[in-house]
Amino acid sequence: MSITINIKKCEGYIWYSDETEPKEIYIDEPCEKVFQDTDNPFVIEAMLVDKDANVSHMIKYVDGQYIHSHFPVPEAETITYLPNKMSKEPRIKKLKFIQVWKAVKDESCDGFETRVPAELVFAGFDKEG
Repeated sequence: MSITINIKKCEGYIWYSDETEPKEIYIDEPCEKVFQDTDNPFVIEAMLVDKDANVSHMIKYVDGQYIHSHFPVPEAETITYLPNKMSKEPRIKKLKFIQVWKAVKDESCDGFETRVPAELVFAGFDKEG
């Protein structure tokens, strides 16, 4: 199986299995990649945002195959995290994510709906800090 990414204005990173930190970092530039399940080194994690389409792509390699999730980036308050291994890119101050919630019936609340976390969507980089 293969996954093709073709983003004209991309923000994000790709981290390969033979590296100690992400080596491919995109800030408002094109990203054209094909990920094959047989690739070696494989991609541990890719977090990419298509800035034109406002879609977040998350790619992970699990049990010998790539899993590709993509979500529209909602208009919502972002949660930021310090970048653990991106010290070579001084423009990146923090990673931005958006917590998406879903409603589920909760029997401990007499069957009323409560909200629980559904997805944590990558929303790009905070370049101002």
